[in-house]
Amino acid sequence: MVKCVACNKTTLLPEYLDTITFCKTCALKIRLPLWRYKQYDDIEDLVSQKKKSVKLAENYGFSKASIHRINEYFDNEINSGFLKGFHGGCGQSIKIYTDYCVIDTRKDQFDINYISKEYARALKSTRPKQSFMEDKTKVAALTKGVLSGKIVKAGLGLATSLALDVAQNSILPKREKMEVKYGKRYIKYSSIESVEFMDATQEEIGFLRIYNNSSVDLFFFEGTNIFTVRNKNNKVRDIYEVLNERVENNYISNTKKANRSEMDNFEAIKKYKELLEDGIISQEEFDMKKKELLDL
Repeated sequence: MVKCVACNKTTLLPEYLDTITFCKTCALKIRLPLWRYKQYDDIEDLVSQKKKSVKLAENYGFSKASIHRINEYFDNEINSGFLKGFHGGCGQSIKIYTDYCVIDTRKDQFDINYISKEYARALKSTRPKQSFMEDKTKVAALTKGVLSGKIVKAGLGLATSLALDVAQNSILPKREKMEVKYGKRYIKYSSIESVEFMDATQEEIGFLRIYNNSSVDLFFFEGTNIFTVRNKNNKVRDIYEVLNERVENNYISNTKKANRSEMDNFEAIKKYKELLEDGIISQEEFDMKKKELLDL
């Protein structure tokens, strides 16, 4: 038996909100069963639910400690940088945060056999796919600073057509194997090479395919039928666009840092050259330091 955080009474049938314990009566008062596992559309939806839950707790005279814990529950999600979320109807949900995203695959709801067949159909479909790499300005920016997930160190402004082809092949590898792991998968934007999106139709599923630095790509599938209305609202497309924005910002940030680092290295080499000319260091020492700075 445990005590309810709201009324301090002992309960045999507790309701939990993470580590917070309520009795069934208090849980129903704040409508906990309705929103405990809710997938929030965006930060405004999350903040709105927080206000409603806290208001109900205050109206029913819950203890200050319980109200504080309810606030804390929502604030933890808000402070984690939550931006958007969506349940695709295939046993998966996705949450987009400032620095990472989370794909949660429920084993009791995700039908791997059905999804595999529908995914194969989707790949053969003539429906257009969208990708981060379709934007030529983004491709050019990436090619200047990113190649195979690493910063190019051959110098600035050397984005030749050959390098562009290599970057596209590297960032969008042609892999068709589908592997889905159950539970929550946390994906940092720094580990994402690209994102591909195909919208759902009434006949087929849609999907987000996240090309990862690892050998296993990550998938989020979107169903139809009862979720058709949601699909028309383009919620998955919104997720795709926000996800791409976060990935792009990460690439641009890393590229700028690398370029600054490269320029700093060039300045350091100039200073070591002066020390060599002044006879303070030897040719061998200069060559060693130059090699180190250029990562040769």
